[in-house]
Amino acid sequence: CTCNSGWSGSTCGTPVCSPACVNGYCSAPNTCTCNSGWTGSICATPVCSGGCVNGACTAPNTCTCNSGWSGSSCSTAVCSGGCGNGACNSPGVCTCNSGWTGSTCNAPVCSGGCGNGYCSSPGTCTCNSGWTGSTCSTVSCQYGCYNGGYCSGPNTCTCPTGWTDSVCSTPVCSISCGAGGECVAPNTCECYPQYFGVYCRQRCGRRRMINCEIP
Repeated sequence: CTCNSGWSGSTCGTPVCSPACVNGYCSAPNTCTCNSGWTGSICATPVCSGGCVNGACTAPNTCTCNSGWSGSSCSTAVCSGGCGNGACNSPGVCTCNSGWTGSTCNAPVCSGGCGNGYCSSPGTCTCNSGWTGSTCSTVSCQYGCYNGGYCSGPNTCTCPTGWTDSVCSTPVCSISCGAGGECVAPNTCECYPQYFGVYCRQRCGRRRMINCEIP
């Protein structure tokens, strides 16, 4: 037989497709019927049913994603460091939730700052020792300041006249009470037994026959 154009075979019953059908079969002259997952005039183009938004369909239902994208349809952005308290909305870029900042949304935000401390969670400061307040800007004395003293610096009391030590609890006697007594209030001595006088410097003794009664 001499076959018409587009046919071949001993009985001219076999259609001819030129070029050949890559992933299908020649069902009529220059007409390919493609296998599932393929399309195009010669069945060489793969089909991805969900599409490849940010990539290319390289095999049936298989996307090869562009850099920075992932997922079956290449629609999920990739942030290599993660977005701890936010969402990755574009490659390498996090959109942080309210109260968080930073490239990976892991840094809390304290809008008023934390002058003498650090921001430990959104809107919450953790203060350094000796400081307090919502922004860690108020000095604090851990053990208080007594007898009219006031906190003038971190764990530092300024004491009124007549008092001393770190919390203003020790009275001061401008003239020492000596070995015969102790200072119990500003410029006030309390004498031990056998001592008397304003500053407890006089002592009862047999030699002088002094009566040990406070005048």
